[in-house]
Amino acid sequence: MCAAECAFNKVSATSALRLTWSGCLRVLSTSGGCKRWFFTLDGSECSDPVPIDGVMYTNGADRLDIHRVSTIDGLCLNLLAGPVTVALNVGECASVRANGDAHTGWNSYSRIIVEEVNISTGND
Repeated sequence: MCAAECAFNKVSATSALRLTWSGCLRVLSTSGGCKRWFFTLDGSECSDPVPIDGVMYTNGADRLDIHRVSTIDGLCLNLLAGPVTVALNVGECASVRANGDAHTGWNSYSRIIVEEVNISTGND
């Protein structure tokens, strides 16, 4: 399930993309639950160096409905130049109770920031 997406044109094949989400997130559950927010590029998660993600877990106590300002940020390397669709997705957590209700963005401005970053190899 995609929470938000944007189009970006990557200029250089030797640069990296820095992907940042800043906004409100929450997980609501009566018995404990976990959700995972993660970036995809043209439908696939970053694999170099690692996926760009964040998780939120609640134990369900008192059915707390706390919305938290959160940031998810990371670099993705070895991407081709050209147009790319960057999306923030929400899904299940691995090997954790996953029956929570996720909410992305609430009553405030949320942002996806995509930056093309030149990476120095040390051989310049």
